[in-house]
Order: sequence, then structure tokens, then C-alpha cells
Amino acid sequence: MDQDSSFKLSCIVADSAAFIRNVDLQSLGKRIFTIGEVIDEIRDCATKQRLSVLPYEIEFREPSSECLKFVSEFSKKTGDFKSLSAVDLRVIALTYQLEKEFCGVDHIRSEPTKKCVVVPKGKLSDKEISGFFIEKKVKVSGKKNDVNCKILTSANNSINVNNDQNFNSQSDNDQNDDDQNDNGESIEDQSEEFIKNQNNCFEDEFVENAEDDNNNDDDDSGWITPRNIEKIKEKMDNGDEVRLEDANIKCACLTTDFAMQNVMIQMGLHVVSVNGMLIRHARNYIQKCYGCYKETHNMEETFCPSCGNKTLLKVSVTIDSDGTVQYHYPKRGRNFNIRGTKFSIPIPKSGRHNTDNVVLCADQHIKTDRLPKRRDKINPLDPDYEARVSPFSINDTTSRAFIVGAHVKNSRGRNPNEAKKKSRKK
Repeated sequence: MDQDSSFKLSCIVADSAAFIRNVDLQSLGKRIFTIGEVIDEIRDCATKQRLSVLPYEIEFREPSSECLKFVSEFSKKTGDFKSLSAVDLRVIALTYQLEKEFCGVDHIRSEPTKKCVVVPKGKLSDKEISGFFIEKKVKVSGKKNDVNCKILTSANNSINVNNDQNFNSQSDNDQNDDDQNDNGESIEDQSEEFIKNQNNCFEDEFVENAEDDNNNDDDDSGWITPRNIEKIKEKMDNGDEVRLEDANIKCACLTTDFAMQNVMIQMGLHVVSVNGMLIRHARNYIQKCYGCYKETHNMEETFCPSCGNKTLLKVSVTIDSDGTVQYHYPKRGRNFNIRGTKFSIPIPKSGRHNTDNVVLCADQHIKTDRLPKRRDKINPLDPDYEARVSPFSINDTTSRAFIVGAHVKNSRGRNPNEAKKKSRKK
């Protein structure tokens, strides 16, 4: 690590990768912060021994619920919420909280940045106009078949020459037969010469390719060796990383998780690599449907807004300087979700506590769950009967319906379609 010993950040938030990689955090920041769950993630004995004899003090802090909520909502907008664990969200929230304390929140973004895409407008061809069909024109070659056709197949196969003209006299037929024999002999001679020339060319090319391969083996260009590894690292780091001395920052987070780096960089927080360099660029993602091949920039969508199916795939996107978009698909093939398309799904079951019903499309009706009605509401012998109107009354927090999440009240009041009790008129 080539960082200057005199320059240190005011505070640095350490993820588990900082301790596993044995990063010298003391030379990067004056105060080192983390949460208790990060230390619990470390399982190897070597890292635990290093933690027991650290030459600096680690300060443990817990992020506030406000910061945690802000980070969770922002990660949903960037599309990284599914890739982050609860510990990752708490580390990002702690970084956001310390950034507010040391630097303020003027530079923090509440919405992820979206780059402008330039789409070239081209004229529609006749094939793309719906409702029209234009038949392809067949190209007719102007050259007629010659009388004597030269056909080269191979050296072993014989060459046949056919004559399409019909002659009435027998003498003309004899002359044509003689001409065919002469032409056949000349074509055989030409074919043998052609094959010999081709074999010579193949031998020359094979020798040249072998010489080129030997020259390439001797040359080290394109290979990473101990002599050029430092230069290659510098070339790779110059585009995306900056020295901490050149950046005017006070607080940063050290992590190797790409999802965490993407969220923090788009928020405006600072991320430090294991080498002690400041990471500047983040990845941009969109969701592309592999059913209808439509795109959406809303990373919170679960179903495709075009076809309505659960066929959205997270794809990394880079935009060039001229506005062209490049999609970076994963090298390994992904097993797409075919749930509900191959086998029959179970029949939906009724009941307040049933959570196994499969949601297959965006417009599927989901029944609203409510808490059970209180049976002792009109019981005057209930010891809490008088305390029902009190704000300190006992609420239903132990039933299964409350634990599942059916405690949200309907703002519209009573359901008008609910069945009413029948009463006899006197």
C-alpha cells in the first residue's frame, strides 16, 4: 500500500472484507467504525486471532432506524436490494449516518442518477410496415449455360462435358464427339495443374503459420508476468480509482461487495478499495424481459409492465460517449423461472393464515386480510371493558393474524360488500 502516512480519513467504516484481507485500517483512517454483526460473520481462525491483537481500537455503533429506512428505499430503486443482506444494509446505513455527522447531507442524492440514451431515428423499411407484404424480386442471371461446361470435382472423379445442341446430320454428331473428347482431355490437364497449385499454396501457408506460432511463443506480449504486473495494475486502476490524497473526503466505507459499492456511489457516499484507493464509478442496471424483450428502468418491478409475466432479468448496462447502449449478459446460462408453466399449481386455499398461494401475474387479485373481531367487546364483566377507549388499552399483538401482518386497518372504514345480519321486522 503506497498511501502517504500523514494523510488519514476522519473515519472509515469497515466491512468484513477489510478484516479478512488484513487491510491496514490504521493507516487509512483516524477512527474505525463497524457493527457487531460484521465481527460475527468472521469464522476463520487466522482472522479471529488478528482481531484479538489489533493495534488500534474499533468503535461499534448501531445505525438509526431513519438511516436504515432511507438506505433500504434507495437500494430498491437501484435494483440491488435483493443482493444485499441485512448486515450489508446496516453497514451502508452506518456509513450514511457518519457522513451526515462529519460532512452533512447536501451532496447526498435521494434518487439514483439515470443517463440519457440517444436512440437514432431511422426510416421504417417496407418490411417493418404492418399490413403490407412485398414479394421479393427474383434475380435472373443474364448468362446462359455454355455449350461446354467445365466441372471440377476432384482428382479421382472423371469430368463429363455435355452438349445441349441437337444436330440432324450424323457427321455433325461425330465431329461433336471428337470435340468433346478433346475438351475433356484439356480439362483433365487443367484440373491436375489446379490441384497441384492448391497443394503448394496450402503447404506454404502451413509453414508460415507454424513460423508465426513459434514467434508468438517467444513473445510475452498479452501475458501477465511478474515484470509487467505492476504496469497492468496501474492501467486498470487509473480509470476507476483515485488516490485518497487527491480526493477531498472525510468519511468512507471499505468493502468489496459490488452491490454495496453500487448503492453507496449512487447515493454520493465514498467507497475505498482494499488497496486504499477511492472508487469512483458504479454499475448501472436495467430489467429486461426475456419473454417479450422489453426493457424497464424501474428496478422495483417484479412483473414485466409490457407482457405482465414474471420474466424480468437484471442486466448490466454501459452507455458510450456517443449514446449507444451495450448490454452485458452473464457468461453462465441462467435457469429461468418456469414456475406455473410446467406443472399444475396447487388450488388457492382460503383462510387468513394461508401464505402459500402463488402470485403469477401483476393483476392477480389478492384477498385483504384483517384481524379477528374481539369477542369480549360487549362483555361488561371483562376487566378491561372500561379501558377500551383508553390509549393504554391492551392491543392484539400475540395472535397469528397480527404476526403475519394483517394488522393494517382500512382507511375507507367498513366494507360495504360485507354480509349484514338479518333482522326480523316487527
